[in-house]
Amino acid sequence: MNNRRSFLRKLLLSLPAGYVLPSVLSSCETQDDLFPNLSFGGKVIVVGAGAAGLHAAYILHKNGVDVQVLEATNRVGGRIKALDEFTGYPLELGADHVRGVNSVFYDAVRISNFEYYQDRGKTYYQLTGKTIEESEANSNTSFRAASKVIEKLPLYSGPDISLSDYLNKEPLSDESLTLLNSFIANEFGTDLDLLSVAGYNEALAKRTSGDEKIVLRRRSFSEVLDLQYSPISSKIRQNTPIKSIDYSSGKVVLTDDANQTYEADKVIVTVPLPILKEGRISFNPALPEEKLLAMDGIGMDASVKIFMRFGQNFWGDETSKVYPGGIIPVYKAPGWGKRSEFDDDLIFFNNVLVGEANGSAGATLSELGSDAVTFALRDLDDMFNGQATKFLTQSYVMDWSKDTFTRGAYSYPKVGSEGAREILASAIDNKIYFAGEATHNEGHFGTVHGAMETGYRAAYEILKSIS
Repeated sequence: MNNRRSFLRKLLLSLPAGYVLPSVLSSCETQDDLFPNLSFGGKVIVVGAGAAGLHAAYILHKNGVDVQVLEATNRVGGRIKALDEFTGYPLELGADHVRGVNSVFYDAVRISNFEYYQDRGKTYYQLTGKTIEESEANSNTSFRAASKVIEKLPLYSGPDISLSDYLNKEPLSDESLTLLNSFIANEFGTDLDLLSVAGYNEALAKRTSGDEKIVLRRRSFSEVLDLQYSPISSKIRQNTPIKSIDYSSGKVVLTDDANQTYEADKVIVTVPLPILKEGRISFNPALPEEKLLAMDGIGMDASVKIFMRFGQNFWGDETSKVYPGGIIPVYKAPGWGKRSEFDDDLIFFNNVLVGEANGSAGATLSELGSDAVTFALRDLDDMFNGQATKFLTQSYVMDWSKDTFTRGAYSYPKVGSEGAREILASAIDNKIYFAGEATHNEGHFGTVHGAMETGYRAAYEILKSIS
């Protein structure tokens, strides 16, 4: 492990001068016309129409570059996907909130003029057999112990270890460990024994978007993308999975599953990390060893979301989150919102709870398929006196680990992965560029705006190279 870490650090230091870009502009409105006098007769192909690919193509198009987007599925958005016909309005199957108001995604939501709210609801916990609200939780020994760990983590300066190894030094109860897994590991898409302490601390230190969580009311993030990227809708070709990329000669040649070929001068690859790891796209020449090592240093685990609609709200109108202490770390209530913490106008409009489980818990639920709902009901019945089973009217399980072109949740830092994201993001021969949330090296991996920022970075690199 130490050898790999040292190797990645050396590779990072050897990246070409000028690789680090100027700060990413926060507004979609200010990223147009970066190179107004650009004259480029070539073509750029973007592989993948998720947030990163769409934003990269948008920036290139706005700067006069001939661009085409090749998307494997029959829709755009990647891990942004809406569940319709469940409540009469969309629910988010993947990304479900905007993390912070200082981000390019928040700007896109704002520009859309869709109604949105700040997630400022109450949180409930199942602790020592009792259901308590967050204001009462500080009197609970397990909760206080978990909170102290979170406060101390940023002070750790020793060798990189997993969060579980770090916690082994602390006399913590199983209940405290369950809370920490819910608060930190599951939030980062994995488990305590896989998440890097150094990577976690670095991410928190670098994040600049803010702590606010913004949710849409009765509209979907897919609609936001449709509006934002409407200028490039004609540039997107769906149902086109790419199986090979040949950059051995002057032009880059891409081949899809139907053996149709596409030619470009430069290519931006934005597919999710597992697709690259699994070798679903072959490269000629093969990807450099440092790329493969960097991929190995970044994790992406199973992810399952369980949507449940009930005939009655038994968890409380102002409830935002519920931590039951079971196999599913957290349940969220997507159907409410407040404009601010000072706004007494609570907007409540559904009876839905969504259970979220990543890492090993997600893998367990993935194996269960639709039977995963029974685990969720058991959690909630224990917490709310059997009311979940009594009032359940509808359920839906979204398993991102079984999604053919995703294969998991979002990326997280593994132990010894320092420098991996920078290496993964670096271009090859000024022909093959990489974007997507896994390539974000400023703490915003696992977020929509982080993915969009990497699309901007890749587009900027291309524009700079041809200017």
